[in-house]
Formats: sequence, structure tokens, C-alpha cells
Amino acid sequence: MNITLSEDDSEIILRAPSFTRVVSLGSCEDAIPLRACYEQYDSTHSSDRPARVSVYRLMPEPKVEISADNRQLTAGQEYDVTITLTNEGDYDIDPAELFQNLPSSFTITHTKGCSADGNAITWQGKLSADDSEGHECEYSFVPSADGTFETTAVVKYNDGYSEKEEYSSTLSFTVSPIFSAEVSLNKSNLNIGDKVRISFTLTNEEEKKATLTEFSVFTPHFFRVVKTSSHFADSSQQGGTVLRWQDDTFTGGESDTAFIDLLATHSGTFSILYKYNYEQNDEQYSKDISALQVKVNSPELEVESSLSNNEQLPSGSFEQFSLWVENPSESYNLTKVTAHVKTDLFFSPEGYIEKVLPGGKRKALDVSFAVPESNTTKSFPLSYNVTAFTEYGEKIFKEGSLTLRVVPRKTLKLSSSFSATRAYSGEEIRIKSSVSNPDAVNYTNIKVKAFIPPTLDVKGATEVSLARIGAGETENVLDFKVSSERVMHEEDFLIIIQMQYEDESGTSIQKQEKTITFLPAKPSLSVSLKASSSSAAAGDFIP
Repeated sequence: MNITLSEDDSEIILRAPSFTRVVSLGSCEDAIPLRACYEQYDSTHSSDRPARVSVYRLMPEPKVEISADNRQLTAGQEYDVTITLTNEGDYDIDPAELFQNLPSSFTITHTKGCSADGNAITWQGKLSADDSEGHECEYSFVPSADGTFETTAVVKYNDGYSEKEEYSSTLSFTVSPIFSAEVSLNKSNLNIGDKVRISFTLTNEEEKKATLTEFSVFTPHFFRVVKTSSHFADSSQQGGTVLRWQDDTFTGGESDTAFIDLLATHSGTFSILYKYNYEQNDEQYSKDISALQVKVNSPELEVESSLSNNEQLPSGSFEQFSLWVENPSESYNLTKVTAHVKTDLFFSPEGYIEKVLPGGKRKALDVSFAVPESNTTKSFPLSYNVTAFTEYGEKIFKEGSLTLRVVPRKTLKLSSSFSATRAYSGEEIRIKSSVSNPDAVNYTNIKVKAFIPPTLDVKGATEVSLARIGAGETENVLDFKVSSERVMHEEDFLIIIQMQYEDESGTSIQKQEKTITFLPAKPSLSVSLKASSSSAAAGDFIP
């Protein structure tokens, strides 16, 4: 496009679509794009007249071609691929970026005119407009798995005016195996102590004889080898165990299956690796390392306390705090279990259990303590932690907390009377209890229960419930008798009467304790007098 300026022209502005590009500006090439440019004219025109002159042409596309001599491949053999990049336009592309991601089962063995980054082919450089041959990237690879695979070569560049452009070319490969391996697990989600069986089925897929030179399996050291088929020999090394199946010849189409049994000893996600080498017609082939993922769940323990529901403790009472440890596993023992409790309400020593069997539950801590007297409700935080080990050495830690509340004694009163505190065997002691409410509020859900030693005989009800007791009311609640027919010597028995009730502030408990004594039965003794005569004179002897 040529433009001539007249005397009246001071500036010419040209506009073009976004898919075109400025390639030259008259005699001032450095003015790309749309900058003032000065041109020299003859004497009839003013010199140094500014003119904004631009010339536009459509952009050409770069071309990418990917080619391979063979697309029907055999696992374990090496193949070559060529990628050709050309610039069919009349301006340079700088930079152009090439990227091709190969399947994970393809191993890049050689490159020329490009680089390998893992399983990716990359190149970045200039594509000159005057280079008709373009740029070639050559690489070689070895497929290790059978199947159909696609790989795409992509070239990207930025023209400076629009978003980055992208062009691609795709190639498909079909890979056939010589020696195939089918690997399976009977389960992939385990608990510590579980066993897993890995089965390996090797098949010679061709008609010609092939020899398995070595099939290697690497197991992490957190697994114990329990049993293997006769194919494997094992050798321990740092970090795990390597099992090898060596020097076994397979005729055409022949298959054989081997197995390994492993015992999981620690939690986590583990990779069990395997690879194999074989030969056919004096050619050596190898299968890259493959991985089996196995997850072993974290070990657990359960902790339960006797005061696990933010219990209310009556002031002045005697209470007991217990901590239980349960092993929910069915496959391992818990060992060296230690328990710690921290609270300002009482002092607790360390608890210890040597072993908790699978599915078992044992008491780790048992503390008796006196609740302090208090006229107001007070809260005492309590925290605990339990540390244990599986029988294979993995540590387990569990912690928790609760809040204990000391509540003042309520005015609801429990009264009990005993007909006696000492009695002989066979005699009965009558016990009566009543509940009185001198307060101005009502109480609900009153439960009164007598705790009687099991060796005593009881007549009458020892437990009663009241829905409510109104202000100023008194209720007779218990009336029963206790006795003992089997006392051989003097023996004391503790009788506990407990009352639990509710009001608007919560639940309270009162206890009364009394010791009664039973003695052996009274001995039987009778005296009989008999005289030979009922009358006699003074001084006579009467036998």
C-alpha cells in the first residue's frame, strides 16, 4: 500500500482488523506500529511533514507436524518420533514454545533438538520466516504397558497484539505386550494386624518362548512377609524386603501365578513396588516399576469416664472417678497404656495397664475423693490423656475433657430411722425413711433407694419414686426389714439410703449411711428344779 501526501495533508491514520499485523512503515521500519514517521519529499512539498503511515497484511499460521515410523508398537522396544515446526509466513516468530506430554508408561530415552522434562517434551526458540526447513525435534521412547495411547504436540506463541495462539497435532499408538503381568490385592484398605495377599499372574502373550529373568517385589519395612509361594526368594535390605522370582521359562501362551502374604504393622498409605525383566530371542526387555497402593487405617482406642456427662457433685459427699480404656480393634493388642488426669478438684496418680486385648475394656484409673463443702455452685475443669502402643509399636494418643460441678446441698431432707443397730441372727431390724420439704419450692423426680449388702435378707421395697413433693410436705417412702440367718460371728453391715431429686437448678443427690451389726443366735438354756418332798421339819435335808 502506497500513500502520497498533498500540501494539505498533515497526518494520515489507517485502521485495520485485529487479525492483521503491521509489517512495515515505508522507509522507517522502526516505527511499528502506528508511530509518527517523517518522509522526504521534493521541493514542491514541505520537508519533514509528519505522516502516520502503516501497512497491514494477514498473519500466517505456524505449522506443527508429528510423525512416527511405526504406530503399532511392542512393549519393551524403542521407537522414534519426529516433530517438525515450520513458519510459512514472512515474519519471524520469537519465541515459539513446543510442549508434548507422553503417557506415563512411555519412557523417554533420547532427545535431539528438544528436551525431556519427566514425561514431557519441551522446546522454546525462534522460527525464522526465511527458514523453509523449520525446526525438528527428535526423540526416542520405550513403551512399557499395552493399550492404545494418544499424544499431542502443541506449539504456542504470542503475536504481540492478541492472546497466545495455540496449534497442535495428535498421534495415536497401539502397544502390544510380549510379557504381561496381572496384579491383584484381596483388599486394599487394612487395619493394623490385618493380612493382605498380593497375587501376580505372568503370561507370555506371544507364541515364542520367553524367559522371565527376574520379577522383583519391594515391600515397605512396615509390612512383614508372612508367607510366599515357592516362586519367591526374599532378601531383607534397609527400608524393606525385596522378593525375587527368577529364571523361569514360559512357553508361548503360558501363564503362572505367584503370591505374597503381608502383615500390616503401621498406619499410612504405602506403595508396594514391582518390576520385571524378561528376554526373547536374545533380546532383553524390562517393565518399569509399577506401584500398588495400600492404605492402613490409624489405630484407635476409646476412653470412658465414670463422670463423663458434666456430673453434679453434692458438696461434702464422697465420690469416685474412674477412667476406662477400650480397644475397639479385632487384630492387635494395646500395650503400655498410661493415663493422666489433671483437675483442681482432686489429685490423681498415673494410671497404667500392661495390655488390653482386642475388643477388651479395662480400668486404667480409679480415684476416690471428698467433694469440698460449698454454699454456691462451682465448676472444676478436668482434662485427661491416654497414651498406648499397638503390639507392633505404633503410638496412639487420646485426650479429652469434661466439667465437674460442685453444687450446694438442697433443703429437701431425707430422714431414716432404724429399730435397732444390733440384733441376733434371725431377728429383724426395721428401717423407715421419709422425705420432707421445708422449702418454699416444689421438687420433682424424687428417687429413694436403699443399698443393702447382698448377704442380708430383705422384706419390703427398697426403692421408690415420687413424681413431686410440694412445699412443706412430708412423704414416707421406705419401710422394710433386714435380717440375717447365716451369721456365725459378730459382723457389721453398711446400709446406704440415697435420694436423688430435681428442681429448677438441676439434679442433686443426698446419701445417708448407717452401720448395723448382727450377732450369732442366742444360746438356748433351761433350768429345772425337783425336790424329793414338798414338806420337811426344821433341820431335815431335802435332796
